[in-house]
Amino acid sequence: MLFSLQEEYALAWLHLSTISIITILIHLSQALSRLSQGADASKARIESACSTLDSIASQLFNAPHVLLVATQSAIQTTKENVHHALSAALTVIKTTLVWFIQLYKSIFRCLLGLPVHTLLSLLTQVAGPIQKATEDIASVLTGSNHFLGNWTQGLQGISDRLDHWVQQEDDWVQQMVSMPLDAIQIKLNQSLGDWEPAPAPVLGKSQTVCDTAALEDAVDRLYAQATSSVWWMMGLLVLCLALSIALQAYSVKRKHQRIQTARDSLLAVLSGADSEKRPAGPELLERYERTVQFPLLFARLQSRCRFLGVMSRPVAIDCLLVGLTGIVLLHAFVYVLESKTRRLSQDFSNQVIAWTNHTTSHWATEAGRQLEEMNDWVHRTEVDLNEHLFDTIKSTALGMNHTLSSVMGEVQEAIGSILGGTLLEQPAQGLVQCLVTNKVENIENGLTWIASHAYIHLTKMDITSFHPSSVVPKLTETMLHHLQVDDGSSSASLRTLLGFYYTLLLFWLLTIVIATGFQIKHRQSQ
Repeated sequence: MLFSLQEEYALAWLHLSTISIITILIHLSQALSRLSQGADASKARIESACSTLDSIASQLFNAPHVLLVATQSAIQTTKENVHHALSAALTVIKTTLVWFIQLYKSIFRCLLGLPVHTLLSLLTQVAGPIQKATEDIASVLTGSNHFLGNWTQGLQGISDRLDHWVQQEDDWVQQMVSMPLDAIQIKLNQSLGDWEPAPAPVLGKSQTVCDTAALEDAVDRLYAQATSSVWWMMGLLVLCLALSIALQAYSVKRKHQRIQTARDSLLAVLSGADSEKRPAGPELLERYERTVQFPLLFARLQSRCRFLGVMSRPVAIDCLLVGLTGIVLLHAFVYVLESKTRRLSQDFSNQVIAWTNHTTSHWATEAGRQLEEMNDWVHRTEVDLNEHLFDTIKSTALGMNHTLSSVMGEVQEAIGSILGGTLLEQPAQGLVQCLVTNKVENIENGLTWIASHAYIHLTKMDITSFHPSSVVPKLTETMLHHLQVDDGSSSASLRTLLGFYYTLLLFWLLTIVIATGFQIKHRQSQ
């Protein structure tokens, strides 16, 4: 049964080429959908990155403030530790000095008392008989011996004073050492106890620095240009689709005209009375059959060209034309889409770099400025604290040196009062110089060195770690990796469609093999 012309026209669009073009259009529409989803996903990533950046900026803005609070606490702790350490040191020094002085005093008393008592004992034993003889002579001459009794009494007085000095209590040592050190303790309490650092600088707190409007506009422009390329491709395919349907309709019309002409000619020959035209009947019938089978036949095919006959079938021609056209179009579309997306992605990356530099340089510079202010304040506090501490340490050293000098003066005064005017005074002073003075001078030199080298260093922040040149590159790399938009998803679906068109070419090649086999068989049969 032959279809009518209207039925052929109604099915003109149902062709392999139109189906292939519609398939490409469907994949391009999917690419549009993926581009739209990619735009939304990019905006969501931008919002997420912006939130993260705001969080980082908030932490960096708050970092100087947090460090300032920690530094204030550390300074107070340092002051209290120094105060307690110096107070404890004064107590230890006072106790040590008293013990040291008493130790040396005891040793000195023992060492000094032994030779003095020995010498006095010898002098008393020698002077006893001499004194008695002298008194006897004096009594004969003057009748009195009162002045001669001062010999033994003077020696005994020296011995008594020495015993009294050796056995007396050491409260004067405790008082002499405690008075200057207690004064130093009072001054230390007044100097460090009431000391407070200078008023801290007012630092900025959390701020929102991230504005995504520029990046979102860049994403909109990027995807608008990408979708415009896809729409341009879809418009070209729609034009090809209309052209394919028109050509198919024209082919249907031409086929119908040829069939009608061949049919009329065949009927005229079969119904004609002229016998001369009857031999043309088989030829017309063959032409009619070929016209029905091969709509693209424009001339009569000889029987020896069976290869061309097989290859000119509509299915074979459609496989060749649709396969080649589809492959060329898809490669062209993929190239255009990827090159366009790559260029737009590079432009977007440049905009991300510019945006990141502008955004991060602001808060990095601000954080660096705040840290500089904090370091200046720490430096001023350090100088002020050390000035108070220097005064206290110098006062401590001078007071201790004065105490040691007073103790030495007291010992020398005691020796002068006990052995003054006697032969024992000079050896006793030499013994004091040997046992005590050298040690005291070493202690005084040590205290003077401590006073000249003591200094407290407060920790300062490293501002270079907050400089934009060290922060921006790392953050820019992170942002580019996080906001990457050229993922190739828009062209991936088109690449998967290439397999279909390569399959059509494979079918056409199989048709060539089959046609070649029939051609060889036909020639062998002739």
